[in-house]
Amino acid sequence: MSCCGSHAEPCSSSELFHASSVVPKDQVAEVRRVHELLQGWLKASSDDAGQEGARAALLKLKVSPEHQSTNLKPLQAIITSITALYWSTTNLALSPEQRSQLADRLTDIPAFEDRVPQFSGKEVEAGAELTDKKLEAIMRVGAYILPSIADQATIEMWRELSEVSANAWEL
Repeated sequence: MSCCGSHAEPCSSSELFHASSVVPKDQVAEVRRVHELLQGWLKASSDDAGQEGARAALLKLKVSPEHQSTNLKPLQAIITSITALYWSTTNLALSPEQRSQLADRLTDIPAFEDRVPQFSGKEVEAGAELTDKKLEAIMRVGAYILPSIADQATIEMWRELSEVSANAWEL
């Protein structure tokens, strides 16, 4: 069983976007580096002594400037920045038909209080224009809207982000 409770094995960072010719290699390398750090956090989260070191490593994480968020608490800003990186990379790797299907799924998600605003579907193409609130919402729903659209490694990456976020968002 994976760290997220699914029956799939956690994905290896090397599996992420390995076949994509449209995602820049430096962006793939950044996703893989961040993914390995999140997997380390998940492994350490079951050990009290390891949790503090994993939290410190997560707080030191630097994401490229175009994906950085700064208007939130430190861990929230890091998680939102990771979400922006993952969202951008995932969308680059999808075909136009898959992006259209993803946009349709986003619009089907009902707004929920202040945690999930109403999506328009334009968030698939918006990338850097997304607000912290939209990125937080994408972080919360990403793992649920990608099955049958993205490959299994990408879906597992989003599940792991979801688990880290659920455990670290309010720290």
